[in-house]
Amino acid sequence: MIDRLKMDKLMPYQEFVLKDMMSVDKKNNYRRKTCLLLISRQNGKSTFMALRILTGMFLWDEKMQVGTAHKLTTSSEIFYKIFEIIDSSPKLQGELVKKIESKGSQELRLRNGARYLIRANNASARGIAAVDVVHMDEVREYTDDDVWSSMRYAQMSAKNSQLWLYSSAGDQHSIILNRIRERALAAIALKKSEGLGYFEWSGIPDVPIDPDNPKFWESIAMANPSLGHTIDPDNI
Repeated sequence: MIDRLKMDKLMPYQEFVLKDMMSVDKKNNYRRKTCLLLISRQNGKSTFMALRILTGMFLWDEKMQVGTAHKLTTSSEIFYKIFEIIDSSPKLQGELVKKIESKGSQELRLRNGARYLIRANNASARGIAAVDVVHMDEVREYTDDDVWSSMRYAQMSAKNSQLWLYSSAGDQHSIILNRIRERALAAIALKKSEGLGYFEWSGIPDVPIDPDNPKFWESIAMANPSLGHTIDPDNI
C-alpha cells in the first residue's frame, strides 16, 4: 500500500504496531479487537491512522469505517489528509466515486463499495450499522461513555470488527482512555491479551528537564519514537 501511494517507508514503531494489531487467528479474524495507540503529539499518529483507513478501504474489503473525535475539526483533518492522498494518485482517484460533505458528517465512497464516514461525536453512530472499523481520535478528551457506547453498538453485527483508539496522554477525567489503559496493564500483568492491542510510548517519570543529562534524552526518546526520523532533537 505504501508503494502504491508513493509515500515514505513506515517508521519502525509504526511497522511494529501494525504487524501486531493486524495479526489474525486461524479463522482469519483479527486477534486484536480493540487497539490503543498512546503516543506523544507530532509522532506520526495522524499519518498512521490515515494509512490504516486507506488500506482497509482499498485492499482489505472493509466496507464501512467510521471516524470520530471530541471535535469535528480533528476528524476532518484526517478526512482531508486521506482525500489528498487519494487525489494525488490517478490510480486511487479512479476508484473514488463520491465525496460528500454536510453539517456534522463527511464521507468518501469507492467503487468497491467501501465507505469512510466522519461523524460529529454527538451523532457518531446514528443511522449506521455493521461498522467494520471504528477510529476514535484524541480519546483523552472523552469524559463520558456516550460516544463509546454508541460506536460499540454500531459494530454489533459486523463479522470481523476492530476498534482503534488514538491518543496522547490523558488526565483523571479521561474516562475511556484510563479504563482501556487499566485493562491493558492488568492483562499484561496476567499475561493475557483479551483481544486487546495496547501500545504506549511514555517518558520516565520525574526526570528533570536538563539537556545535559543523558536520562533526560533517554526519557524523551521513550516518549517520542519518531525522534531522529521526523522529529529533530533541536525542536525538543
